[in-house]
Amino acid sequence: MHRTKGWNHFMIRLGCCLPGQALNGDVNANDVDAICINTRATIDAGYDYVETNVARLMALTDAELDRLAKAHAAGELPLECCNGFIPGTMPILCDPTRPELMDYVQEACRRMAQVGVQIVVFGSGTARTIPDGMSGSDAQARLDAFLTGAEQRAREAGVTIVIEPLRSEETNLINTVREGAAYVRRLNLPNLRLLADSYHMYCEQEPLTSLVENADILRHVHVAEAPDRGWPGSLGGEYLRTFGAVLRGTPYCGRASMEGRMDDYLINAPRAVKFMRAAIGN
Repeated sequence: MHRTKGWNHFMIRLGCCLPGQALNGDVNANDVDAICINTRATIDAGYDYVETNVARLMALTDAELDRLAKAHAAGELPLECCNGFIPGTMPILCDPTRPELMDYVQEACRRMAQVGVQIVVFGSGTARTIPDGMSGSDAQARLDAFLTGAEQRAREAGVTIVIEPLRSEETNLINTVREGAAYVRRLNLPNLRLLADSYHMYCEQEPLTSLVENADILRHVHVAEAPDRGWPGSLGGEYLRTFGAVLRGTPYCGRASMEGRMDDYLINAPRAVKFMRAAIGN
C-alpha cells in the first residue's frame, strides 16, 4: 500500500460530487435511478467514492431511501459524503436550536446513516449568513449553539459534520480554514471537524500553511480548478499541484472530492481523476 513520504499513512481517497441528471440520457430517471446510474459511471471513471447533496436524500420517499440502503448494503453504493447540509430556506442564526431546524438535522442524519454516508459538509452559505444588525459575537454564539445541537444528532447517527469555509462572495461567516478551525477547536466536539476547499482558499488568498496548521482536525477536502471553478486540470492545475504537494506533506489521509463544473462528464471525469491522482492522491 502507498504511504506518503515522511508520514505513516495511506493514500488520500478520491471522490466526485455527482451530477444531477442521469448520465445515460434518461430524462425520466427518478432521483434514485440517477444516483445509481451516476455512481456506477463515476466509479468506472476511476473514483473511489461519490458525494451528493442532502436535499436529494431528503426528497426521497421511504421506499426510495430503502432502495439506496439495499444498494449500499450490497456494496454497490459508495456514497460516503454529502454536501449542502442546511438549505437556504432555513436560516440558522435567527433561532439556532428551534425544533424545526433540529428536527431537520436529525432526519437528515438518519437518512445519511441509512445509505452509508459518513461525512456531511456544512457549507450552507446562505443559511449561516449573519443578518444585518447582528453583531459578530452574537453570530458566533448562535452558530456555536447550532453546531453543538447538530453535532449531537450527527454523532448519534454515526455521521461527522465538517465545517466548510466559503469565499466571502457566498457568506459573511467563516471564510477561511483558520476561521473554521477556530470553531472546531473551541467547541471540541468529537464529530465536528474541518474541510478545506482549494477553490475557496484560492479566492480568499489564504496561505496553504493553514492546511499544515490544521491537519489534525481536517477530515475532508474539496478541489476545483481556480479561478473558474472548473474540473481539476482543466486549466493546467498549477495551483492544485501546489495545494496537493502541501496537503501530501501533512498527516491527512481522508478524502478529496472533485467539486468543479464539468461539461461532457463521461469524457472529462476520467481526465479529472487522473490529474487528481497525480497532484493530490499519492
